[in-house]
Parts: sequence; structure tokens; C-alpha cells
Amino acid sequence: MSFSPLKCGAIALGLLMAATTARAAIDCKPDARLDVTALPAQRIVVIGERTHGTQQAPALLSGLLCGFARAGQPVILAWEASRDAQPALNAFLDSAGSAADRERLAEAAMRDPSGRTSLAMLDMLDSARRLRQAGARVGVVMVDNAESDVLEPLYPAEDRYALWSQARRQALMAQAVLARQQQYPNHRLLFFTSHAGRTGGELGAGYESATLLLSRLTPVHVVGLTDEGGEAWSCRGPTLPEAVCKAYPSRAGRRLMDADETLNLGPVTASPPASRNPVPIYVAPPASR
Repeated sequence: MSFSPLKCGAIALGLLMAATTARAAIDCKPDARLDVTALPAQRIVVIGERTHGTQQAPALLSGLLCGFARAGQPVILAWEASRDAQPALNAFLDSAGSAADRERLAEAAMRDPSGRTSLAMLDMLDSARRLRQAGARVGVVMVDNAESDVLEPLYPAEDRYALWSQARRQALMAQAVLARQQQYPNHRLLFFTSHAGRTGGELGAGYESATLLLSRLTPVHVVGLTDEGGEAWSCRGPTLPEAVCKAYPSRAGRRLMDADETLNLGPVTASPPASRNPVPIYVAPPASR
């Protein structure tokens, strides 16, 4: 089959009009603090959350996803939440986003009491859902440890969770992010994490963040977040059994020293857990007989 120059021109014009119409249909507001089209060439962009439990950090993510969608660039958000709930998240992203849909996701995947799975994060996920409904290539992947990652102990009376280490968690997150980068080679990947430093030992001897581990394997661009103080939702107490989860005053944030660039969120406000039934921060072990 052959095409005349006139016919080829008409096809090209039609494709251009279709692309323009699709972009116009994406009704969202990009975040003006970071032009995603001007980011360096690294396919993995780390967004370093200074503290969980604010309204402003998830709102920034919504704006960044919007920027990618309006630019026609496929993007995946890698979220620091358990991989066990990925099916529930996928179902939500392809749903109508009703109150019942939001409730199902919150109860299946967002019951952490500490601010990591806040109401603001649920709103951000809903914004990603709306972008998908408008035709944008936007994915969200959970990259934190799954229950199956917790190894069984080898001796009687050992607590499998007490044997868990932060180092193993970071290594598993880095592997999960890298696997998704390789699985979707035409997407940019935003890794939203509170472990964005590229300096070893920050949380103890032998500690290396997922960002540091990733940077040894592939180029990454780190965007650190800072703020001017306010409130953030968190769980605090002298011991874990005494911890109380609520909105606490938050001091102005220090800059992430090894970030490639820094965004200021301004004053921050607290966002409570998305679930109306968050899990307790501490559950006492069963009494011995």
C-alpha cells in the first residue's frame, strides 16, 4: 500500500491534533517549583521526603505527576509502601474513585498510624488515578518490604521481626525500584522516599540507603525537600509502648546535604492516616503461660 504526500500530511496532522487534544483533556496543575521537562537525563529521580505526615509533600508529588502527564512523558511513582498491597492499589487506580473505592484502598494498604500512609497520600493517589482516566501513562508501584521478605528464624523462641534489619529493607527497596526501571524502559521513575541520602552510616553502622545503593547501579538525580516548619503527623514516645500518634510541631527542615537540588515546601500542615482504623503502633506480646 502506498501513501501520497498529501495523505501522509493529513495523517500526521491528525496525529498531532489527537495528541494536542489528549494533553488538553488532562486537567491538572503542574508544580511550578520543578519543571519536569528540564530535569537531567537520569531516568530515576529521587524525591527525598524530609518527614512523613504532611499535606505538602504528597501535594508536590501530584503536581510533578501532572507535569509529566501534560508533557506526554510516561512516569512511574515508586512509593515507600509494602509490595503486598499492589493488587489493591492497581484496582484503585483503575476504579471510578468513589468513596467506597477510597475506603477499600485505605483499609487494604494504608493503615500505618505514623503518617507514611496519610490522607494526603490517598489524595495524591487519587490524582494519579484521575490522570490515568484522562489517558496519561502514570503508574504507581509499592517498593517497600513484603511480609514474605521477613525471614523465618533458625532457632526456637526467636522473634522473626526482631531479626529484621534496616539494611535489608533498603537493599530490597533498591532492588524493587531497579526492577521497575528495567521493566518499563520508556518511563521516568520518581522514587519517593525518606531515605534519600547518599552517605553511608546515617542510621547506624553498616546502613546504606536505597538511594545510595541505586546510585552505584544507575544514574540518579536527587531532589531534597525542606520546609519552614509547622506540624506533621507522627508517632512519638520514650518507648514504643508509650508512643502516641498525632499531629506534632515540626521544626524547619535541614537541607539534604548531598541532594542535587532542593525544593522548599514552605510551612507544613499535618495529615492524619488515611484509614479510619489504623493499626496500633505497638501490640504487647502474648503473655507466657
